[in-house]
Amino acid sequence: GVDQSQGIYYGVALSTLIFAALHVNPLGLFKGKDAAIDALVLFALQLSTGATFAALYLATGNLAVPIVSHALYDFYTFYKTHLVVTGQMEYAE
Repeated sequence: GVDQSQGIYYGVALSTLIFAALHVNPLGLFKGKDAAIDALVLFALQLSTGATFAALYLATGNLAVPIVSHALYDFYTFYKTHLVVTGQMEYAE
């Protein structure tokens, strides 16, 4: 059988894989070499992000910590992307 500590490692690995898979567009793998490379690089980065959120949960035992961290990360990413895409970066500096 699987003891509790092994179960935690399996849970972290599975949740990290699911997190990464749900944050990458799988169609990018079939849109040519450059798009496939981009999708694989993004998948690797999302594995790192998902593992970080799992580590936050394990360190605190509080699911709210990775949830709030994810929300703050998304807000920051959206804000920075919006400034770059709209050309408003010069107004923010």
